[in-house]
Amino acid sequence: MVSWYHGGPPIRGRWLLPPSVTGAPTAADVFAGVFGASVREAGLEPDRARPDRVFLTTAKQLARAHAFMLATTGRAPYGVLYECWPVTCEPDPDHEEDFPGVCVQEPFATIVRVIEQPVEMTSAALQRVLMRYTTPLPGYTKADLIAQGDELVARLVAGEDVRPQFAPRPT
Repeated sequence: MVSWYHGGPPIRGRWLLPPSVTGAPTAADVFAGVFGASVREAGLEPDRARPDRVFLTTAKQLARAHAFMLATTGRAPYGVLYECWPVTCEPDPDHEEDFPGVCVQEPFATIVRVIEQPVEMTSAALQRVLMRYTTPLPGYTKADLIAQGDELVARLVAGEDVRPQFAPRPT
């Protein structure tokens, strides 16, 4: 049996409902809070960061990283790692091309259990996850991210504003 994970804010109850229902931060909110870039600036289509969906992954460390980054943005008091049951297993278009079968988007999910709260990560662990599952912003390469990784993650963990690292390159 495949295990599905979600990293998000603390919630009550057995249902993982989408941000459009709960008002919780979306994946786009976390992305913008951490990297200072909007969904469009990151080169993603707005319908891919859907507030009417919850996102699950088979990659436990990816869900942990999302929960940890959520807390660093101040949008939640701390992040929580949940094990969930999906409903539809609709592929997440943001990850399907590079990581097929790893992420799905759901109208809701059932929480099986809380695995970790609060989620804590070291700089090195967060960097490994970001390097593995992050597609570089337009104008950047994976090598750029790796070269900046140690400094970026250290600043992120320290709560610093990392936006200058991801300012658009001059053309």
